[in-house]
Amino acid sequence: MVDRFAELYQFEVGRFPDKRIYIVNGQIELLPDQRDKPLAASPEDLQVFSEVSGLVVWTIDLFRALTFADVSQLPSIKRAIKCSVGLLDFTSALRES
Repeated sequence: MVDRFAELYQFEVGRFPDKRIYIVNGQIELLPDQRDKPLAASPEDLQVFSEVSGLVVWTIDLFRALTFADVSQLPSIKRAIKCSVGLLDFTSALRES
């Protein structure tokens, strides 16, 4: 699905996007602590998505990062989203700030 929008972007702008971000809120029927990380059962798909500058952001991690981070850590969160590929690890990004 993300590829379809990347192709639309290429058609409209004349180049592929610099970054593809897939924000996932999967398994919403389960409690947050019971959910699997996005693409946990499909590491090959995550690897392929990473190879085209793809970033997967799990809404649970995003919520936790924004809830527990203080204002001084927001630039680190922004930088992590901009510079990371694969499954984003906010914990590492916040430790580096």
